[in-house]
Amino acid sequence: MIVCLRFSAVTPQRFQRRIPADAGELASTRRAIRLWLDGRGDSASFGQRLLLAVGEALTNAIEHAYRDRRPGVIDLSIRDDGDDSLHVSVRDEGRWREASDQPDRGRGFAIIRALATGLDRQSDGAGTTLTFRLPRAEGAPS
Repeated sequence: MIVCLRFSAVTPQRFQRRIPADAGELASTRRAIRLWLDGRGDSASFGQRLLLAVGEALTNAIEHAYRDRRPGVIDLSIRDDGDDSLHVSVRDEGRWREASDQPDRGRGFAIIRALATGLDRQSDGAGTTLTFRLPRAEGAPS
């Protein structure tokens, strides 16, 4: 008999997951985040805002980071530092692409900015990291 164990990087204060950069992974990642939020007792409206912001960040990495190379992985981290917001980090190992000039594209950052605070993007030869904070109080970003 073979027993496989997978250690979870999920605690009430932290959700971590490494996912393939594939749009097919988004649904299972959303389900896992919902379960994590439910276990913490976060409100449904806060959960929806978090899912929207994280979904936009993940989709951006999936669609743009690996455009000219094999799809890689995305590291997602959501942590609660006890400051009435969640801190989110989305890291890919691809290359940053400037915004497209197509009129129906490029709304992800605007959506995240409308929901979150402290949106920051750091890119280097090893990839791109997008970080932001999502306040529990609605309407908190400015």
